[in-house]
Amino acid sequence: MTTKSIQPEDVQGADAIEVGAAELAWSQAWQLPVLLLGLGLLVIGFFFALPKYSTPDYAGVLSDIEVHLRADELEQAKTKLDTLAEDPQFAQASDNAMKGQLWQLYGDLLFRQIDKRVWRGITTPTGIENLNQIAGYYRKAQGLGREFPGPAMRRFAQTLAALGDDEGALKIVDAMPTGMDPPRYELVRELIERRLLTESDPASPKIDNLLSRFEKELEGEGDRAVQRQQQIWVMGLKAERLLRAGDPDGVISLLV
Repeated sequence: MTTKSIQPEDVQGADAIEVGAAELAWSQAWQLPVLLLGLGLLVIGFFFALPKYSTPDYAGVLSDIEVHLRADELEQAKTKLDTLAEDPQFAQASDNAMKGQLWQLYGDLLFRQIDKRVWRGITTPTGIENLNQIAGYYRKAQGLGREFPGPAMRRFAQTLAALGDDEGALKIVDAMPTGMDPPRYELVRELIERRLLTESDPASPKIDNLLSRFEKELEGEGDRAVQRQQQIWVMGLKAERLLRAGDPDGVISLLV
């Protein structure tokens, strides 16, 4: 049996195979970082292509609701208020100022809804419940530090007067600036008129309290003709209350 010897060309062939394998392994390995880089860029590009979440413009929505209320678009205002109140993100993202504004606008809305009806029906259980709800909205807003604009202060005061809380109503009058337009005595007159719609007792001391405050505020009216006109109104109201209370002699004494 003959043994085949290793020839030089066989050794060269082995070297060629080994060198070729190393070159092939390196040619595959350098592509891995490039692939990883490409994958990373793809992920980043996908991330930036996603729609970005941004907090809704709640302040703008509240301003829109105020516009709806001024335009007497009560249904649109109610829809937007309810949407905000039911939005959990609003509760998390809004501060106390926005929350207070929300409750004030709820009070404004319900007041305006009632004001479009006949206030004499406000003495029904449902009417009284609505008045208490309005007052509750305004108190929530106050508790959150909300400072009411003039119209909301007037509505809050009228609501309290209608509920028989003359002291609370007059505290709001005290908080309103003097020299305002309309003057404070007109606001007190509104409180009296609201209270007369819900007060069955013609001799109610609560109305007497409001009448006294009206006359005090009227003293500051510089226009004598306007002042006299308002005095005639209050005297007529006092006379009517005396007659309803069965005191005709009191009417005579008032007019003499």
